[in-house]
Amino acid sequence: MALKNIKISPNVSIFGIVLFYLLLSGVMMLILFKLENYSFKYVIGFLEILLFAIITYFINIYYFKKINLKPPTLIGINTTLFTGLLIGILFALIENFPYRIYALFRTGNFEYLFLAFGAENLIKALGSGMFEEITFRGTLLNFYNQKNKKYLGLVISSLIFGLIHISNAYVGTEVSIIYIIYLIIAGLCFGLIYLNFGIVASITTHVMSNLLISSFIQPTKYGFYYILGIDIVICVWLFFRDKRKNVNKSTKANNAYN
Repeated sequence: MALKNIKISPNVSIFGIVLFYLLLSGVMMLILFKLENYSFKYVIGFLEILLFAIITYFINIYYFKKINLKPPTLIGINTTLFTGLLIGILFALIENFPYRIYALFRTGNFEYLFLAFGAENLIKALGSGMFEEITFRGTLLNFYNQKNKKYLGLVISSLIFGLIHISNAYVGTEVSIIYIIYLIIAGLCFGLIYLNFGIVASITTHVMSNLLISSFIQPTKYGFYYILGIDIVICVWLFFRDKRKNVNKSTKANNAYN
């Protein structure tokens, strides 16, 4: 059989696209990690984020049209964009800010406030937030959503999102079972934000959460459980909000038909 006659199912090929995006973002982060000149590193970091967004945008347009699905929508500068940004900031603050501020006053380490807005931390937060949201929510979850299997896609994308962070052990992060569970639930949270409010909201939540997590004092065991609990509450609320939204759509469609 000729190679050109071999057809790959969209249910398989979507994981090839995701794998390519993960490899691409991994190579970009590795290049950035190896650079020692900080001024040059900042420029390269922002260029990599822009390049990743452009590459994935055009690949997604081609791929989704090829499998007869709608490619992710490019959002312009309008009220939808600003609404998504505000929603993302709000969710990130609800999740992380109360404990982080409490920890700052408890320890008196106020210098962490200035680290939050440093160029290096901003690039890391933007990079990981953009890379992971475009890959897992904008591409993988978007695929399953259009296949009317969004909750299956939500679970799959969140599991992969959590498990790939096992690699953080190679950069000195302590990786435990509870750490992976936390990331899987965070993935569910980002995915439900995407389903309810769109990709801008999920990217903004992810980026802002990264800023707060990496810049402020790391939580104690009980503080970590507090943040995990907040994530679970947000997930439950967003899940039922999405279900209610679907019911309302079905009701309107039936009324219009009748």
